[in-house]
Amino acid sequence: GAPRFRRPMLVVVGGTNLGKSMLAAHVLRQVAHTLALPSGRDEVASTSAPYLEVTVEDSRQLDLGDFDLSTHAGVLLDGVGDTLFLKRNREVLQGRPKVCKGGKSGTMMYAYPYTLCRRAVVATFDLSASNLELLQTDHWLSDSRNVMQLRLNGPAWESEAAETPASQDLSPPREQMAAWG
Repeated sequence: GAPRFRRPMLVVVGGTNLGKSMLAAHVLRQVAHTLALPSGRDEVASTSAPYLEVTVEDSRQLDLGDFDLSTHAGVLLDGVGDTLFLKRNREVLQGRPKVCKGGKSGTMMYAYPYTLCRRAVVATFDLSASNLELLQTDHWLSDSRNVMQLRLNGPAWESEAAETPASQDLSPPREQMAAWG
């Protein structure tokens, strides 16, 4: 029947210092909350992230040896250097309901089992990543059933420090604090 357990990966693409990684982490915390996993919102869970973060850059290997299905809501692939990384690892990253083997070696001595079934995958790409055009042109990468894209043209969110001078409260600090309530 239909591929019930497969779901798209979220890809966040944008320039440097726009908050791609912070946005991806926020999404994964929300997934953890939805799955009733420790989401990092309370004091106990804040000591560890509710997702596994893997800095990919130029690596061709997907190292998920520390992934724990009972505590991780998903995987954050941060700073992916080549769009083809997603395509090469698509069977694993789309979370098919099967156990995969990672860390394969000639003797399989260092192999470890894992699955991403029912877990989220979020990847961040800087504008300098290779093959970004494939997100628009490749038959698999451009299909929104496989990869959902979010392209940031500005910061992921605005902070209070980004207010314009005209909108800032010019009253004395003591009066400003009294109004906070």
